[in-house]
Amino acid sequence: MATIGIDRAPADVGDYLGEVPNLPAWTRFFRRVSPIPGRDHYEVETVMGTIETWIEASGEPGGPLIRSITSLIGGRREQAVLRLSPELGGSATSVEFTVRLPAGTPPDRAAGQRTAMTEELRRLKGLLEQVG
Repeated sequence: MATIGIDRAPADVGDYLGEVPNLPAWTRFFRRVSPIPGRDHYEVETVMGTIETWIEASGEPGGPLIRSITSLIGGRREQAVLRLSPELGGSATSVEFTVRLPAGTPPDRAAGQRTAMTEELRRLKGLLEQVG
């Protein structure tokens, strides 16, 4: 898990994170995105090859917003979850980023994933705060 504060309202952060075509701008894993006609899913070129990806939005009124990035990788469903909580009376957002790694992931790979998530959140913060 990695966490960062972004000086934008949760709704703004959630809108940006809810769009699969934005993934290559702030992550290293996703490279190119093409819509799958007639579906809310995308064919995505990644560091591991071509996969199918979509984003689901959830959250209770007054609670944190959740954006779940779901991908089919090698026939397995994998998911990263972003939890967006309001800060400073709702004018800023705390973003908590969790990637569920497969069971048995070596500790060095897990540590590398945490480092990558922290770097990606910094890139996301820079993108969203410069637009603000």
